[in-house]
Amino acid sequence: MILQKLDEDAAPGLGQHPRDARPPIVLDTSAATDLGYQAVGDYATTVTDTIDRLASSAVASSDGAWHLPPIDADFLADSFAYFTEDSYLATRL
Repeated sequence: MILQKLDEDAAPGLGQHPRDARPPIVLDTSAATDLGYQAVGDYATTVTDTIDRLASSAVASSDGAWHLPPIDADFLADSFAYFTEDSYLATRL
């Protein structure tokens, strides 16, 4: 993993995401393990159904881009600043 510190002129909020927290949130699952919990599968196995559902619900728009249905798009609309991040990186690559 490569970590890079943002320049001082970076836009406010650049690099943040919906689950960003300071200090970070840490989930301790040791009690579940002590009680005998076993996951139904690993990430690669269990995420497949979600990816399949999202991919099958995406629709192509007139500009050729693929979009999720409006309910998901509205929910995620302000979650990620892709344009801001792309603009920032374009000036540094």
